[in-house]
Amino acid sequence: MAQMPQLRARSSQPPQHQQVEGDGRTPTSGELDASRAPLMLAFQNLCIVDAKTKKPLLHDVNGFVVRGGITAIVGPSDSGKTLLTKALAGRMHDAFYTGEVFLDGQLLQPGARPVVAMEEDRLVGVLTVRESLYMGMRLRQDLSKKACEAAVDELLAELDLTGAANTLIGTVLRRGISGGQKRRTSVGMELLAHTPVLFIDEPTSGLDATAALNLIGHLREVARGSQGRLSVVITVQQPGRALLDIVDHILLLGHDGMVFFGTLDEAHTHFTRLGFPPPLHQPPTDHYLALTDATFVKGRASLVDFASHFHASPSAVVLRDRLRRVITSPRPCPAPPLRYRVSQWRQYLTLLHRELLIAARDPALYYLQLILHAIYGFLVGVVFFRLTPTFDRPDALFHGITWVVFMQAFVHIFKVYFMVHATQRFAHERANRYYRVLPHWLAETTATCLCSAVFLPGVTIAYFMLGLPAAAFGRVLLCAYVLSLAAESLVLFITHFCKSVVSGIVACQCALIVLCVFTTGSMISEDKVPAWWGWLQELSVFSHSSRFAARQVFNHISFPCNSSVTITTLNRTCVMLSPSFVFPCDPATTSDCFVRGADFINIYKGISSSTDIWASFLYLVLLAIAFRLGSLLMLYFPFRQFWLRRLRNAMTSDLRNLVFTSVLTAQRLHREVGMLRHRLDLLDAESRAAQTLQRHWRSFLNRSRFRNAAVEVLARHRRTILAGLTADTSTDPLSSTESTLTWKDLTLSLSSRRTLIDHVDGCARGGRVLALMGASGAGKTT
Repeated sequence: MAQMPQLRARSSQPPQHQQVEGDGRTPTSGELDASRAPLMLAFQNLCIVDAKTKKPLLHDVNGFVVRGGITAIVGPSDSGKTLLTKALAGRMHDAFYTGEVFLDGQLLQPGARPVVAMEEDRLVGVLTVRESLYMGMRLRQDLSKKACEAAVDELLAELDLTGAANTLIGTVLRRGISGGQKRRTSVGMELLAHTPVLFIDEPTSGLDATAALNLIGHLREVARGSQGRLSVVITVQQPGRALLDIVDHILLLGHDGMVFFGTLDEAHTHFTRLGFPPPLHQPPTDHYLALTDATFVKGRASLVDFASHFHASPSAVVLRDRLRRVITSPRPCPAPPLRYRVSQWRQYLTLLHRELLIAARDPALYYLQLILHAIYGFLVGVVFFRLTPTFDRPDALFHGITWVVFMQAFVHIFKVYFMVHATQRFAHERANRYYRVLPHWLAETTATCLCSAVFLPGVTIAYFMLGLPAAAFGRVLLCAYVLSLAAESLVLFITHFCKSVVSGIVACQCALIVLCVFTTGSMISEDKVPAWWGWLQELSVFSHSSRFAARQVFNHISFPCNSSVTITTLNRTCVMLSPSFVFPCDPATTSDCFVRGADFINIYKGISSSTDIWASFLYLVLLAIAFRLGSLLMLYFPFRQFWLRRLRNAMTSDLRNLVFTSVLTAQRLHREVGMLRHRLDLLDAESRAAQTLQRHWRSFLNRSRFRNAAVEVLARHRRTILAGLTADTSTDPLSSTESTLTWKDLTLSLSSRRTLIDHVDGCARGGRVLALMGASGAGKTT
């Protein structure tokens, strides 16, 4: 297979690793002796405990991955495979652990492993497969545009994705590639990285046997072709024999912890020594998982402590001896600094291009908000249609303006789903060294500033339907644009503290509702807000935007003092009877009394006109910048991974040490007691089983009617089976009276005339199980 450009660039430099064992020679493609090759990643005595419940999750896990090799972590569901990979990759935030992890022979500090990459499904659904790989290449490889395109074409061919290259990844609203193709695309994204260790969690899930074998085979060739600069750790649910022949070592986990580490041949020897040799007709890992899965294991295997047996086996002695020879640094050393191969300017341009593509293609991001915003503007205009300044309805005009402010801020609740997923994608991409924080923040901010213009048509519709003065429209529209940026920045800042979309929506709605009730003057007048609550007005985007917009509008209108609730006095004042207010008449009017709008909102709403009219606008701009900078701070120091972890570590350091000591002591005692008890349990169980069998056999022989009854039952059962077989071969399934689901000439096509299923026939009979089988992307789910 041809080498990718990034692999040639990687191998162009001489390898820089310590000769920690073996002859120290860098393994080349096609010759890798796993028993002598240097270790890229090694770990020993790794114990993981849940941070909330203090429940031990994994204990005493040891293993390694050689340079240019692949180690597979195998185990049943809920055995801790993903947990172990996250611990090794430094991606665990809800658990703490102890143990020693060595990278290239150097002991690393727990929790910080930025030099490794971990594959996760964080693809952008509105991008095509080619665009996703191309942008990943532009972010990670210092190559020209044509070289990136050629490398992407080569990678698409190697991953068997050429036919789906121009197909969208897929979203909730748009159908895209299949699950297997999505997994191959995600793996291909991480193959572009220059990291010594790549962790992939269940890369074969959703793939058929052939596609899974090709994918793991491709990973092996990439690892071999890196000349020892790349090692791969994968988790596999239930691998076949052909897939196991590709990997170098397997780490077998059970519900009781680690039960084996070594090669496939060593596993055969180990389990045969325990009296459980794998049968010839069954894949070896199926046999091992059936023995170690405590949920379903029965019989003699349920009495065996496989974890204790392995820790006392010759394989464990060899493993510990090899790990002992890895240690070259007695003290923990920090992880190597992150290195990026492209400039920050190129990262910014690539990320800005991606953000604009997302905004242009995702209908739920801006198109839906544009429609909803226009509808909201129309509804606000209908409710407050053609308002005229009058003392009969003194609050109507101000309420109409505040509702325009409300809809300009609350529409950003619809972006919470996108923001939470974008933050999770950023965390994954930053941890895998796609780009730096600042280019991402600048690209996201630039795209937001450009796309916020979609929220102006709704304001325009509402403004003129309210009948507000055209002279103030320009400034109010500018205020609405800045308000949109400030509200979006506030919502983005809040979502950084939320773990899920639901919690983000609830938190943002609560924050906006509290701000609009206490700070706009619509519900409570600004001069009547309690002093202990007044500080909130300074942080509210509603307060400053409604204040600026109201002053701009009211400066161009006046209220005639001729309503039924006002009287004009001789000293040129307008007295409002209910509620009681006194307004000065406009000196510019000599005949009738008109009250200026600025005097009205100063006296009636408590919005002072003594300060500069642009002060509120500048304060709103500063709020938008402050919330944006707050988001930048959260990107550099994530709340859950940085602040919450530090607080948790400060509060539970002593408790954590106590829990670890107790857990390790309990596990050692458990293994020692298990080694003494399991033989006695086996002997006792075998003795009782033999006695029971002998007693039943004698009873059966002494009572001939039981024997005759058994013969009659077997004969009846045989006749029933023969009758069923005859009925199956002589009856048409389509004409049977059983409950059936049949389909004939079933064809499904998209609106683009792309055919998904073409002329499919089938029948599912009642009481039977029908299996739909096919390659990845063949249309089974469809």
